[in-house]
Amino acid sequence: MKKILEKVLSFFFRYFWFICIGIVMLNFFLIILPNSKKNEKLADGFTIEKYHVDLEVNEDNKVFVQEDITVDWYEENHHGIYKLTPQWLEYTGQDEKTIKRKSIITDLIAKEEPYSVSWVNKKAQIQIGDPDQTVSTGEKEYQISYTYDMGKDPFEGFDEFIFHAFGDYWGTEIKNASMTIHMPKAIDENNIHFFTDKKRKEDVTEFVDYFVLQDTLYATFNHEKYKQQNQTLENALTVDIELPEGYFVGGSWNYGWISFTISMIVFLLTIYTIIQWLRHGKDRSKKVATVEFYPPENFCSAEVGYLYNKHSTKKLTISLIVQLASKGYLKIDEIEKNKIQITNLVHKPKALAKFEDTLPQRVIRIKKQKPEDENLSMNATSMMVHLFKEGDVIDLTFNFDKFMDVKEELLRGGYIEILEDNYDEQHEALRKEEYQKQSAHYQKEFARYQQKVSEYPLSEYEQTVYDRLFEIGDVFLMEDHTTFYKTFDQIDRLLDTNLRDKVIDKKSRKQRNLSIVITILVFLLSMISYFGVKDLDPTWNFLYLLSFGCFFIHVFFTLIMERKTNYGEELYAKILGFKDFLIKVEKPKLEQLVAQNPKYFYDILPYTYILNVSKTWIKKFENIPMEKMDLGSFDFFDDACLSNLYHDIYVPSSSGGGFFSGGGGCSSCGGGGSW
Repeated sequence: MKKILEKVLSFFFRYFWFICIGIVMLNFFLIILPNSKKNEKLADGFTIEKYHVDLEVNEDNKVFVQEDITVDWYEENHHGIYKLTPQWLEYTGQDEKTIKRKSIITDLIAKEEPYSVSWVNKKAQIQIGDPDQTVSTGEKEYQISYTYDMGKDPFEGFDEFIFHAFGDYWGTEIKNASMTIHMPKAIDENNIHFFTDKKRKEDVTEFVDYFVLQDTLYATFNHEKYKQQNQTLENALTVDIELPEGYFVGGSWNYGWISFTISMIVFLLTIYTIIQWLRHGKDRSKKVATVEFYPPENFCSAEVGYLYNKHSTKKLTISLIVQLASKGYLKIDEIEKNKIQITNLVHKPKALAKFEDTLPQRVIRIKKQKPEDENLSMNATSMMVHLFKEGDVIDLTFNFDKFMDVKEELLRGGYIEILEDNYDEQHEALRKEEYQKQSAHYQKEFARYQQKVSEYPLSEYEQTVYDRLFEIGDVFLMEDHTTFYKTFDQIDRLLDTNLRDKVIDKKSRKQRNLSIVITILVFLLSMISYFGVKDLDPTWNFLYLLSFGCFFIHVFFTLIMERKTNYGEELYAKILGFKDFLIKVEKPKLEQLVAQNPKYFYDILPYTYILNVSKTWIKKFENIPMEKMDLGSFDFFDDACLSNLYHDIYVPSSSGGGFFSGGGGCSSCGGGGSW
């Protein structure tokens, strides 16, 4: 279980940036795309012939709503209509500031009709009609009522009653639209406006016939006059009554504490992560880089790459192939452009089989002539019983010694007949002589191989690459080796096993793993808070942004949480010193090193590749004479060839995943359709 958890955490850490990018893209699809589509036309088989809204407004901003809708069904096979009423709405007041406001919807019912109530995306949905019956064509009246508690007045310095009377996505013209609003106190008809949008931009007051009797507003939308402007009422009709400060008194607070609590948890987790980074993740004091002519502690190129920057294991493995070439274990030829051929130069002789295993199997075919009797010895009787328990003719393939002990007795008595025996002493002697020659040749070849290995010993990583390379043969095209890519994981595991605990602080690694889990938790909590609960008072909406901001803070500190041990810092300083030497070394020093080691250029080349200074290194040797080495036609003095080798390795293509698609959305003003 522990190993599985480590693998999961290792996967998350390795692909952390990809996961983060995926999360951001997911947010884009969830938030942007659904809202980018136009409202879907939901009217199907009906038109709205009459729509009257009656509002009873209380002093505490609680509204009793009754809607009378006359629908003309011109198609059959429909059960009824449904109506959506949103909890959250945007309101733009006379000060031109837009606010969001949450209302509480209760007592949602339909009169004299079967109906059901449910919640869809924070909208109260009432579905009217009998699922077992369809409505007849022609006009049908529906009456819906509910209580709409708009809560405490949110405006400062003035009061205002704003109500979106008709939903804006019915998908058909709303004919004969009218409303009656009973206010708790007297109102001034000069302070009444009507809009078809939520931003007070599309003022249609001139197209509404209305009058006020004390505290009651009567209004009817003038369709004929509106049609002269080549328009029909399909958007929401919003009534806006400007009122003096103090008109509304009291009112409920319609928000919750769940999102606030989640935000506080997210903030505390963020503080915890920062504190843990200060304790376990903040880097130790850097060691002073020292000049190094060779890689530290005789590490191979894969180890240096792992310690320096944790390159992809593919690049580290490529460097090991070049290192094997520099040691004379293989040669690399570029057959044609981007066609790399690998040839084995050090043949490890295959283990010689035992002599007995090289001989054909000995078989003695025996036929029973007569049954055993009292004249036979006990051993001979037992042999007869054993030999012929399943038939009168058998092939004896083992226990020859025991059979030879009683063979003559059985033959003399006429109990058996030998039909066939493939044993040939003369041929056996010749085969033994041939085997001895093969054995001597094997010993000679193996001694030569051991001498080569002792002269240029292979690290565990190089041996792994060498064995995998030549498992399909001694000469092959790199692109044809379809299993070599498996070495990447082998090298990765070996590096982690051998070096991780030595160079990476264990506490910081454990804290990084915990930080990954916390980061995922923070993201999930933020998503739940915003998309699931979303019950903050709008004046506190900045907490949602801060929560998502905390997610990116967690990502940052998770990525820098790991720190090196003292030993790791020392090694890293030596590698930096080695790299600095490779960049700054002058020609006289290189000539001196080449004189000491003619293969110096080739021995160091794999390290320059993983330290990203191969171009600089190659250029330094343009005018330095070196001993010619038979490493194949591969141009080690061309950095592009190293890239060709990198891209020539066969790696299975991974299939892409699916894609997210956003669905159509509907406006926050509500509306409905048929079913």
